[in-house]
Amino acid sequence: MKKALHNIAGRVDFAETGEEAEKLIRNNTYNIVFLDVILPGVDGYDICKLIKKDPQKGKTPVIMLTSNSSPADSIKGKMAGCDTYLIKPVRKDIFKEVIHEYLGLE
Repeated sequence: MKKALHNIAGRVDFAETGEEAEKLIRNNTYNIVFLDVILPGVDGYDICKLIKKDPQKGKTPVIMLTSNSSPADSIKGKMAGCDTYLIKPVRKDIFKEVIHEYLGLE
């Protein structure tokens, strides 16, 4: 994922924990956000809610990533406000399709 994002975007930030993600979100503006559901500390669902409740950042597309394909997790992601929910491992063609869709690339 890192390589694919670096090939498309000029700047890419990564967080290892929910707290790091929260700090990056509060201090930066992004065109798209990919969030793993399971993060140490604050989980991806809570980070998604934080983004979607922010008046300036709420329109930012949030793509949730998880290795769990249960319908309950997908529903929880949608309730948190995510725009798309992807199951890991994400196929390269699906990943590119999502990036192009939300960034308006051809």
